[in-house]
Amino acid sequence: MSLHARSKKAFVMTQPSLLWFLSNKFSLIVEDVLVFVAVLLYFVAGRRIHETLTRQASVLALAVGSIYLRPVVETVISFSFGAVASSNTNHIDIPKSRPLQSPLRPYADSGLTVGICLFPLLFVPTNGGDKVAMSLLFAVCVASGVFVLVSIASGNFDDLDKTPPIVVMRELLLSFLLSLVCCYLYLPPQGDVTTLFLVATMSCLFPVFMRICIYCLRGSFSMAEAIIISESSLCVLVYAVVCLQTWKNDAPIDDTVRVLHYATFSLAITTVLFLFGYSYLFSLLDGNNRWRGKPRRQREPKQENSNDYSLMNTCCFFGYFVVVLLLCYFWLTCFVVRPEKIIFGYFLTSWSAICLAVYWIAMLCFVLFLLPPHHLSLAPIVARKYYHLVLFFILLPSLFLQAAFVGFCSIVALLLLVLVELGRASHVYGIRWLVNDYMSALIDHRDNGTIYMTHLYLLLGSCFPLWCQNHPCSLLGMSGIVTLGVVDTATACLGTFYGKRKWPGTLKTMEGTFSGMLLGICCCYLLYMQCKQSTSLDSSILFVLTTSYLLSTLLEAFTTQIDNLVVPLYHYVILRQCIIIAL
Repeated sequence: MSLHARSKKAFVMTQPSLLWFLSNKFSLIVEDVLVFVAVLLYFVAGRRIHETLTRQASVLALAVGSIYLRPVVETVISFSFGAVASSNTNHIDIPKSRPLQSPLRPYADSGLTVGICLFPLLFVPTNGGDKVAMSLLFAVCVASGVFVLVSIASGNFDDLDKTPPIVVMRELLLSFLLSLVCCYLYLPPQGDVTTLFLVATMSCLFPVFMRICIYCLRGSFSMAEAIIISESSLCVLVYAVVCLQTWKNDAPIDDTVRVLHYATFSLAITTVLFLFGYSYLFSLLDGNNRWRGKPRRQREPKQENSNDYSLMNTCCFFGYFVVVLLLCYFWLTCFVVRPEKIIFGYFLTSWSAICLAVYWIAMLCFVLFLLPPHHLSLAPIVARKYYHLVLFFILLPSLFLQAAFVGFCSIVALLLLVLVELGRASHVYGIRWLVNDYMSALIDHRDNGTIYMTHLYLLLGSCFPLWCQNHPCSLLGMSGIVTLGVVDTATACLGTFYGKRKWPGTLKTMEGTFSGMLLGICCCYLLYMQCKQSTSLDSSILFVLTTSYLLSTLLEAFTTQIDNLVVPLYHYVILRQCIIIAL
């Protein structure tokens, strides 16, 4: 298609899309406004930390571009594929014969502004930390956002199920060039050219990750969720490249805390490579429709002797996992000599680690075997929040321990959840029927794709602030635990039982939103008073907590994305900006 014809098509498509968007998508407009507020807070915080104008202008350009192009994306999702993108359909019954017509997750809008703008805002520079790594991660996220906007403007998402190979090659080249330009603009003087080209080459994986999320794992991600997961996975791999380039001449590390840090990062690389690599591998090997998003009612019953539980599936699953694990172990040995000896020695000599591990095992046994939620006759929305509370009490003691140990244990748990979920989806022997039987009372309309992501998002959203902070006992470190364990639980339960007045265009109630906000402020303030290390925020702590929880609970009320992933990230961004402004 010529440039003139494509421009005419975009103009004709945008005008009715904009009118339809304004008249039917009020909740989406509120969602965009809340994200734009986060961008404006970034401008205010940037003046306090002397942020460069180039960074601020790039984030503003991403926000404006995503808001401008979002009506086009919503039109494609709602009309081209027939997907229902209504707001907050928490209590909608899915038609039993409804096929997945779109590769994107049904009953959700694109969330384009949230997906593009959140991750660059996570890398606001501070006085501490590795400025080279932070600058490169910021550049990668900006380049990924620009790539998505350019792909939408050029019509690559007009027909997601029919993508010519030439378009894929063009996407890889475009991703490389955008990353190269962004890394050159944002790389500090101490960065080298070799790292720049390696990071730009690694950024070519972003469109690959996006396509795997959309096609190989059909119906499991909205566009925003696919962008966030792809960007986070790319950031893990980019940081691995930066580590190899920065510390390749250093002596082997003996400090236990740093060993745990590198072991945690090695397991994160394992999780990323296994999630995307195995998803793509099995989509090539498997010829039937089990990876094509068949409706839950039409999936095969539990049959251990069928081809669904074949020996080939099990061998490919465990064989690929062993290969990825060995590769990441070799990466870890570049920094640590015999890391397994140091890690096991730490577990055997640290009484706090032993006591915490025993407490975690006891809590998990109680929840999984003694008092599972499907034995309590709870509504699905309440049963899901049961696990939010359990995770809150599991992670609460970790606030008073060192972050390295908590990060290592949480990434082990995330890797195990990814293994179990991919094993269930690919019909590995013994895994699928066991997981399906247990989770049958917990899944809803959002878990209608190839894999179930809500429980993975729950752990990811709760532990992400712990991974980013050296001291988990801080406002930022505890933000994910409180947001999902207290605020989200109170919002859902109190809104379900006592809510009367609903927000316009949603099924969420005002009573639930404000009760969750108040409980979050109180809980976070009490935890802050227990573990605070300075009094610099005492005079403005109420302003910081009220602003952050008000905006994040409003986003939870109006977004159709899975709140376990989006709301903790948004709250972390807002809280960080407010702390910078208040200091």
